[in-house]
Amino acid sequence: MVSGGDFWAAFPHDPRRRDNAELRASDADRERIVAALADAFADGRLTHDELDARTTSATAARTLGELPRLVADLVPSAGPRGLAGGVPGGLSGLSGLPASLPRSREDVGRAARNLVPDRLRGPGELVRSSPAELDAKALEAWRERRRASLVILATASAIAWVLWAITGAPSFLWPLVVMGAFGLNVGLTVAGRTRIVADERARLESRQRKQRRRRGLR
Repeated sequence: MVSGGDFWAAFPHDPRRRDNAELRASDADRERIVAALADAFADGRLTHDELDARTTSATAARTLGELPRLVADLVPSAGPRGLAGGVPGGLSGLSGLPASLPRSREDVGRAARNLVPDRLRGPGELVRSSPAELDAKALEAWRERRRASLVILATASAIAWVLWAITGAPSFLWPLVVMGAFGLNVGLTVAGRTRIVADERARLESRQRKQRRRRGLR
């Protein structure tokens, strides 16, 4: 289980604080929630449907106040204080310092990643991504593809109907042909979810292997 202190300390602005609730969430804020959900799924604490639903909510979150409820049953709301397994109280306010001491190799790795500023992390960094995180990334890629196909359908349909009206609204409803063509693309994207996610997962694994080789990791 992720330590509450370690987890929430990684946010520049604590989403649990009422005075931060209305602040806009950044991509990095949403990604931390998605990573926690992926870890919980890997541990068997979330079902695939729960992971899917919560990841969708996380990626769609606009404000920090929307994030805590998504991991309320996965991450402790408050970390340890004082010297009992944590950082001394006088040091707990230092930026980037974890609120509790790491107890395993995984905790050490997670704490180290949290100390690296987001601006220094490449968008394609996959070296330390877990299998569950790769699954979540692949699923999100499919969702982006689905959203794009819906936007294209809506845009093309609107343009077609406007042109149809401008040209005198002929009896032949040719915009329906346009809608059918782009609608077919949406249908193929939705129906091909399993294949698309699997292909994206394989692509991410290939990129991860290349990145690890470049760093001399296995």
